[in-house]
Amino acid sequence: MTPIEQLLAEQEIQRLVIAYALANDDGDWDALAATLTEDCRYTRPSGGEAVAGRDAIRASYAARPPRLSRHVISNIFVTFESDESATCRSTMLLYVGG
Repeated sequence: MTPIEQLLAEQEIQRLVIAYALANDDGDWDALAATLTEDCRYTRPSGGEAVAGRDAIRASYAARPPRLSRHVISNIFVTFESDESATCRSTMLLYVGG
């Protein structure tokens, strides 16, 4: 991967992190699910069993009571393991209103 290709891939990964947070705040579960892979797994920060698969994760979000939330994202850090594999770590601060 060239440095420019890596930069573009990193930007796309950062865009997905932000798209996830915006969809979550908007309650747009289809858009949120579109940021995920079919074989993804999600464990809520508060714990509990992992939810596996895009459709199951969409359903778990849709089953929650409506709420006003805003995610503030920082420290998005992407590490490339290979040309086809990367990990991303970020910090999200969640504000929830009534």
